[in-house]
Amino acid sequence: MSENNDSISSNIITISLKDMNRYIFKEKKKIVIILMLIFAILFGLIRGVTSFRNVGKIPATKEEIASEETYRQTKQNYLDDIDKTNEKIAAETEYQQNSVLYNIDAANVYRGNLIYSILPSDGSSVNSEIISSYVSYIKNADFYKSIDEKTDAKYIRELVLVTADVQSDMIFISIVGDTEDLVSKLSKAVQKEMGEKTAEIQKANSNYQISLISEAYYTTNDSVSSSVNSPDNFGTTFSNGEFINVFSIKKTHNDTMTGYNNVIAADNNALNNLQDPNIDIEKVQTSDAATATVKAAVEGLLLGFILAFLILMIRYCHGKEKEKN
Repeated sequence: MSENNDSISSNIITISLKDMNRYIFKEKKKIVIILMLIFAILFGLIRGVTSFRNVGKIPATKEEIASEETYRQTKQNYLDDIDKTNEKIAAETEYQQNSVLYNIDAANVYRGNLIYSILPSDGSSVNSEIISSYVSYIKNADFYKSIDEKTDAKYIRELVLVTADVQSDMIFISIVGDTEDLVSKLSKAVQKEMGEKTAEIQKANSNYQISLISEAYYTTNDSVSSSVNSPDNFGTTFSNGEFINVFSIKKTHNDTMTGYNNVIAADNNALNNLQDPNIDIEKVQTSDAATATVKAAVEGLLLGFILAFLILMIRYCHGKEKEKN
């Protein structure tokens, strides 16, 4: 038992606080000062850069952030709507510049009307699908591309209106153009296509006979009315809904362009009246930033002192242990 006590006693190190303080604050005071300065400068520099960078700024509240986000989103919505509307205006402008139909002189519209009658040879009723196939075929045929190679086929295609009356088993084809020659070319092309389609149908079903029962060419003045004055011999056969009316076409597209411009004007007006929140909040002052920097430097001094003291205390104790051994 005494041997164990002697062993414990031999491991006990006697430390003099006076000697340790002299070691830390006199012999190693440069280390203490250097560590204190390093941490003071480091802490002060970090806090100073952050504080002075935020002079004039403080974090906004949730309500303020929501208000700002609503403003920005609303503004962006108007800007997006303006962009989309400008794209529509560009498309409409392109149409008005390139469309043959839109650019026809409404006071002098060249017209051609064709009426086809479909009669089953056995006297039965005509299958509505047969009539529909003719209408669809003429509307979507490729011959429009060859009418005028300089003009996009879609602008030639809109010069021909194909409608049908399944009750009377008739197909009505209304053609318009800016010249008599264009109407004539379109009429001949349509009649050729109708003949080819008839031959195709008759291969599958020879009971159907189609014939051109009426053909007329004339001019109309569409500049003052939405109705078309047709010749007397077409008055009871063609209704206004089966004519291409240049007056109505121009009016529709002009109204569309006016509508787009009104949208742009309304959006710009809304943008001008949109209120930026401009949140009026207390701003961080330069003096506040300086105070925060000094405070951080003091905290660095204190931390540097504590670390230096702990490090040197450990070194002092370790030295005493070596001396005893």
